[in-house]
Amino acid sequence: SVQDSYNTNASSIDARGRNTTAVPNNAGWVFDSTATGTWIGLGADNNWSTTGNWMGNAVPDSTHSAIFDATSQKNASINANANVQGMQINSGYNGTVTQNSGNTLTIGSSSFSQSGGNFAGGDSNITDNGSFLLSGGVFTSTSGTMSINGSGIKWTPESRQI
Repeated sequence: SVQDSYNTNASSIDARGRNTTAVPNNAGWVFDSTATGTWIGLGADNNWSTTGNWMGNAVPDSTHSAIFDATSQKNASINANANVQGMQINSGYNGTVTQNSGNTLTIGSSSFSQSGGNFAGGDSNITDNGSFLLSGGVFTSTSGTMSINGSGIKWTPESRQI
């Protein structure tokens, strides 16, 4: 916890993803109550496997959804096989999530949803065991196999492309 701290620097101190909490009387700090599994982009690179890029310093796995939102605009590269509970690319995210060559993406029953940003598929399989909802942003599928094993596909408006 940080309490009674006044940051006199020209820019704020970013405490997101550092397991810190704000208590009263802080100035010049950025705190965030973002959910575990949210891309915060504080790592030294854009790699999915870099723990510092994720809230809670843990890469999302089959028990957590990967969430991309306004918390960070930093691009993300899926540089290892990824198996997540769900994947959300929300309207506040303007970056690109790229599936690097040779890396599979498996999404659990919490589904894939995209309302902003960009998703660029690679050359390996994407398996979605939930539903697939595309309501914004740009989704470019993998050149490998994309399987949707859940409750179906929905995209709006009609101009969205898969």
